[in-house]
Amino acid sequence: MYPLRLAPGQDDGGWLPIGEADWRENLDPLIAQRLRDAYGQVSVEDVAWYVLGVLSSSEYRERYASELAIDHPRIPFPASREAFDVMREVGERLGAAHLLEAPMPADGARLEGSESGRVDEVRYEAETASVWINREQRFTGVRLETWAWGQGFRPPEHFLTDRKGRALDMGKIEMFCRAVLVEESLALAQPMNQAFRIGPGAATESRRRLRPSGAPPYWASGSVILWRYRRIVPGYVGPETLRPMTVVQDDAAGLVACWRLGRRCYALCCPTDASCDRCRRSRCFARSVQCAATDGKAWAC
Repeated sequence: MYPLRLAPGQDDGGWLPIGEADWRENLDPLIAQRLRDAYGQVSVEDVAWYVLGVLSSSEYRERYASELAIDHPRIPFPASREAFDVMREVGERLGAAHLLEAPMPADGARLEGSESGRVDEVRYEAETASVWINREQRFTGVRLETWAWGQGFRPPEHFLTDRKGRALDMGKIEMFCRAVLVEESLALAQPMNQAFRIGPGAATESRRRLRPSGAPPYWASGSVILWRYRRIVPGYVGPETLRPMTVVQDDAAGLVACWRLGRRCYALCCPTDASCDRCRRSRCFARSVQCAATDGKAWAC
């Protein structure tokens, strides 16, 4: 989704258009139409803020940790416009904090003292929630959680340490005061997870079901499932693997899917003997891999 908008093709190497109406949204037309059908009018900025909120949710990253380890993130969308707007608003607030555009609170960080603003030292004082930069000047209103944010790489501390021996001008002072608004990001962690639970998290949980092969409800031909398996050969047990598969046929006799349409099919979790007619016509997965879940079960996307 970056950039949010694209300019029309310039075959003659002309100037880029100035008017906003001349730019088109960088959003797949099919996805855009589906979002409009579900939510009404939705701009590419709305989608971008929503995606930022979902990707920044710790519950999203924990729930799909194994999938994210091997593939690009996939963004779930809720059924209702209200749930979409909740996550969009949280994502927009988070984006404003990251872009240093969040409003400065009255009790926010500020530089106090009468020196020139030269950074001679960087010392945090927990008792007064202050950061000293020389003998006379300090930034006040810097909470310990904000100063320690980032663990091994602390952005506020790195910002000042990198400028030792130099004086901070008004622009750099304001930038530091806005940078410590990272506490806004910390405060948004819980609302973000709550928005994920009531919106996209609830939607995916209802679709992500675990069921035995050969048992209804059956997946329609052409559906994409996420197959979880572990390859086992003599003397070696491979890591758990996730692979998107396309359903070819799913009924009481078992599930047949393929990696790509037109390629060799695989009989997944066939409930009958490996010498059944279906496994002879395809390749029984049970001969080379063992399902990571028990009793021949598969995850649906």
